[in-house]
Amino acid sequence: PIDLTVGSIDSAVQQHTVARITKSIKDIGSAGSAAAPVIPEFQKAFSSWFARRFDVDLNPETQVLPLTGAKTGVACAPLALVNPGETVLVPDPAYPAYRTAAIMAGGYVHTMPLVERNDFLPNMRQVDAAVAHEAKLMFISYPNNPTGSVTDIQMFREIVEFARQHNIIVCHDATHALMNYDDYEAPSLLQAPGGNDVGFEIFSLSVLFGGAPWELGVAVGNPSSLAALAHLTNNMDSTLFPVLQQ
Repeated sequence: PIDLTVGSIDSAVQQHTVARITKSIKDIGSAGSAAAPVIPEFQKAFSSWFARRFDVDLNPETQVLPLTGAKTGVACAPLALVNPGETVLVPDPAYPAYRTAAIMAGGYVHTMPLVERNDFLPNMRQVDAAVAHEAKLMFISYPNNPTGSVTDIQMFREIVEFARQHNIIVCHDATHALMNYDDYEAPSLLQAPGGNDVGFEIFSLSVLFGGAPWELGVAVGNPSSLAALAHLTNNMDSTLFPVLQQ
């Protein structure tokens, strides 16, 4: 059988990353939990990097939320943002956590077929108006898991406009957005006009740096959505390992 529930990387952790983690553990004198779940320096550093990479300015305090892994953000998004009975738009095929999380939140899952003739991109014109009216949250993921399809900024513009028309929150799972090949550079949802108004993105630093056992993700974008997500994750997690943030 084909199992899409776990994403596993085949690259080793870089030695300079191991050295930096080792130094940080020695510096703090303990590998235990910290008093605060978020290190402001991490938020500032990530927002600075995001501005260089995507030419999008973020408020480090309200638009950068560290997470105990990208999957935590994906799984908690419906619980934080969706009321029982509301619709969640989920691509098909997709990372199974989208559907599972929506069901856990009491939401109704409506699938958006990703087909080869449309380059495995969602066709928003095929979403019935009545379904869109009931939708609260939409999941997308590019570069796409599991099809590997990529996109350009135009698709994000169309999704932002659709979300704005129907008052839908967009969660872009950008776990693989920084793993690009040849001359392709994946765009950000937040580069599309109004992207910050309708949605947020979730990145995985664990996947990027080959440290999957050391989970660290980050959500960026709409302050209201991130505040709701933080309210949930702060009550679920004791802390984010400060060494990983450093």
